[in-house]
Amino acid sequence: MATLKDIAQRAGVSISTVSKILNDVPTPIQVSDLTKQKVINIARDLRYYPNMFARSLRTNRTGIIGVVVSDIKDPFFSEIINGIERTFNENDYYFMLSSVENSLQKEEIYLSRFNKLNVDGILILGGAQRLTDNRVKNLLGCGVPIIVVGRASPHPVISSVTVENYNGAYKATECLINLGHRDIIHVTPSEKRADADERMNGYLHALNEHGLKSKSNIMKSGIDAESGYSTCMEIVEKCPEFSAIFTYNDMLALGCMRAIKDKGLRIPADVSIVGFDDIPMARVFDPPLTTIVQPREKMGVRAAELLLKLLKEDGGNGDVGENIIFPTEIVIRNTTGKKS
Repeated sequence: MATLKDIAQRAGVSISTVSKILNDVPTPIQVSDLTKQKVINIARDLRYYPNMFARSLRTNRTGIIGVVVSDIKDPFFSEIINGIERTFNENDYYFMLSSVENSLQKEEIYLSRFNKLNVDGILILGGAQRLTDNRVKNLLGCGVPIIVVGRASPHPVISSVTVENYNGAYKATECLINLGHRDIIHVTPSEKRADADERMNGYLHALNEHGLKSKSNIMKSGIDAESGYSTCMEIVEKCPEFSAIFTYNDMLALGCMRAIKDKGLRIPADVSIVGFDDIPMARVFDPPLTTIVQPREKMGVRAAELLLKLLKEDGGNGDVGENIIFPTEIVIRNTTGKKS
């Protein structure tokens, strides 16, 4: 295995100079770009890999970020993780990914493990509104920067990256109203979620602004396709007047579409549907789904960039968190049409 000494001998410089070049640390005496590139090329030729443990002892940094995702099976998170991975790779950081399967207990376990492993920072994808005040206090006490992605921040000091949930839901509902629909059902999670509340309020505001407040109809459900299917079967049985559905996410919309077809109804001739997220499958649903677009890869990139910025500044969360909110837009496909 190649060592710093091997590289130094080939390059004709000191071991400390090689170490500083490879670790991007300023040297007391200016080193030319030609020498830097020579050292880097020799290290690559010798297949030199830095000892991360030794580096962490010197820098008090592990070069590792902990990423907690609510449910890795949820396609919503795939593009966010792509953006995170690309950004960390470009900046020579590794990340450890843990899926908690929407379990509060597992989330607590993994966050505790990350702290014990001395990760440099933590990204929490979804589920952050369930962080208790005591748990937030414990995390902040470790001095580890934390970024919440896809949910509003649970604490003023913790930064977040999310979207305009309220406006997105308003656009979805208004789209259906403009098509002549008046009996619009909103399917939302039964579990308390900050983003779900924002979307529900956007739905209610759109109805209210168009004089349809009395028409509001909210159905509680899980958040996967199976839940959407069972909830929509219930809707068809109990709400014969409905002509449109706006769902909390695209997976619920997929389940609703299957239930509507199984009931012998047509989309969008009999029932129009709008989802939220624009997951890749939304484009290949049968028919393709009208939905609210979240720029998920951009959200992942921005979250990773924000975490790296905090690490460069002081390695903590700072005095006040930065809340980045991406705009949403509606993409019209084939699941929406005029009320017959």
